Amino acid sequence: MMDRVGQRLGNYQLIRQLGSGGFADVYLGEHVFLDTQAAIKVMRSAMSSPEMGNFVREAQAIVQLRHSHLLRILDVGVEDVADQRVPFLVMDFARRGTLRNLHARGSIVDLDLVLSYLQQIAPALYYVHSQGRVHHNLKPENILVGEQHRLLLSDFGVVGDVQKLASLSRSQAVDTVAYMAPEQITRQAEPASDQYALAVLVYEWLSGTRPFEGDDPIEIARGHRSDPPPALVTRVPELSPLVEQVLFKALAKNPQRRFPDVQMFLTALEQAQQGNPLASSFAPSGIREPAYEPSTLIMPAIVVEQQSTLIVPDSLSSISDANRYSASIGKLLVTFGGYSGVLTALAWSPDNRDVAIGGLNGHVHIWSVRQGNTRLQRPGGVSAVKSLHWSPDGMYVATISQAAVLDVFHAEGNLSMITRRECEDVAWSSDSKYLALALSAQARIVIISALQGREVFSYSSHTTPVYTVAWSPDGRYLASASEDGMIYVWNAQTGQNIHVEQYGYDFIVSQLRWSPDSTRLVAISLHNPHIRTWQALTGAQRMVYTGHTDKLHAVTWSASSALIASASSDHTVQIWHASSGAHLYTYTGHRAPVYCAQWSPDGTTIASTGTDGTVRVWQAC
Repeated sequence: MMDRVGQRLGNYQLIRQLGSGGFADVYLGEHVFLDTQAAIKVMRSAMSSPEMGNFVREAQAIVQLRHSHLLRILDVGVEDVADQRVPFLVMDFARRGTLRNLHARGSIVDLDLVLSYLQQIAPALYYVHSQGRVHHNLKPENILVGEQHRLLLSDFGVVGDVQKLASLSRSQAVDTVAYMAPEQITRQAEPASDQYALAVLVYEWLSGTRPFEGDDPIEIARGHRSDPPPALVTRVPELSPLVEQVLFKALAKNPQRRFPDVQMFLTALEQAQQGNPLASSFAPSGIREPAYEPSTLIMPAIVVEQQSTLIVPDSLSSISDANRYSASIGKLLVTFGGYSGVLTALAWSPDNRDVAIGGLNGHVHIWSVRQGNTRLQRPGGVSAVKSLHWSPDGMYVATISQAAVLDVFHAEGNLSMITRRECEDVAWSSDSKYLALALSAQARIVIISALQGREVFSYSSHTTPVYTVAWSPDGRYLASASEDGMIYVWNAQTGQNIHVEQYGYDFIVSQLRWSPDSTRLVAISLHNPHIRTWQALTGAQRMVYTGHTDKLHAVTWSASSALIASASSDHTVQIWHASSGAHLYTYTGHRAPVYCAQWSPDGTTIASTGTDGTVRVWQAC
């Protein structure tokens, strides 16, 4: 193994070695100009030109993943060192090491602590899977401990099947295959493979040993594919059998027999710990399971309720289609009433776990939906919170007050990042690096750096005060609306106008929202109870929804871009079809004007609130 201490890769001088894996060595690097530190992962083996291209493309794809529990990749490069091309990654430096450092092999970890780990790991994996990626290499060595003991997933795997283990040492191969799902061993990794690996982690933490141990990686792989995992309750007698049953479902040989996603695995484990009633009907039917799997595999009731939403089609083609699924819509799942006063703003976190709320008193609370408590409170200013906007990476929250003051703060530590006046609205870029601000008095939109607040672009096509701005989810376009009823769609890079909608002074836009697929816009006005939607880039397929009878306050898209929900002073939240305007459902649980409604990022629930001072999370499909 070559010692590269003292070498320079890119702008980093390698100071000391931090660790070594099967395919790479990790060094502490110091930036030669900025004196900042980073972890430098240096690939050990030589690569052919095609392999080098694949490495760079894979790194470029991973760099786009941004989540508060993913280790950030800062840069990727290929350096010529001693007549050899050396590929490397530059990553954030986590000073506290890994979970393997924290819990040595054979350690027993309390279930409460295990759940606290999963509450950080599962949302990160869920996000990765939502982006069409699979981690491939989940194990304690690849879960780093950051500041304030925040867990960070690292080292997306390059090992896809057992044959590639030949280049590893025997101990490294054992430590890798010990967490591999059966389908990953046969080169068919999928998101459920990460769930399996996570279940192996839980098994190991609870019992001190992995389900399949040994010194022969091929035999361990055979165990994953063919043998039932040893009973956990015999190794940990005090453990609830309900926990074991949930864990063994996640360890099913057939990925279709596992939980639909890692978030539901976490929820099931949380409910099992609390001893909630179970329901054997959760397991999908029609797939024959191996004889060793429990014949009546069971699940917490709360997860069974969520299962009913998973079979709803994303797009409903007719009213009759909607009626088939209407029985579950509107079911109240949880209520939060811990905020004093009228609530005026609401936003889901990108990982579906938290809801940020603000009200007339100016305070902002971040409420944990799963735990049912307020995990962060931010004292307010002198005016009410007008709107809340969570950054796509989940790290920051931006608020706009009725006094047109922008406040950006860290969602974990409550640390202020940016404060700016004369802002009527704000929108995040898809990569969370920039903010678009609607400066009403100046009749322009400015784009600023999200961390430094530095202005990088100004858009000045409007001639009257600008009240709202929205950034397309694909990051390519911005839409902005002014007092004269003009709505401009323009290129986010160049400022070139793409399309203009002219509604006039009878339709001053108070809220403008892009569909998640970045193809349509929906607009509402406080002065008009009608809702307008159209193809954003062409103005085609215009449609007006007229179902409300009083002022409109909020509009939100479903994750599929097929449905829209709207909130009004008529005490309702109405769900309707985006393309046809066909009404699907009216929620009447508030019995008071509804100021806020937002669809959860996963598309299953809606959180709404208003003058009654409560947040209600209810089933939306």
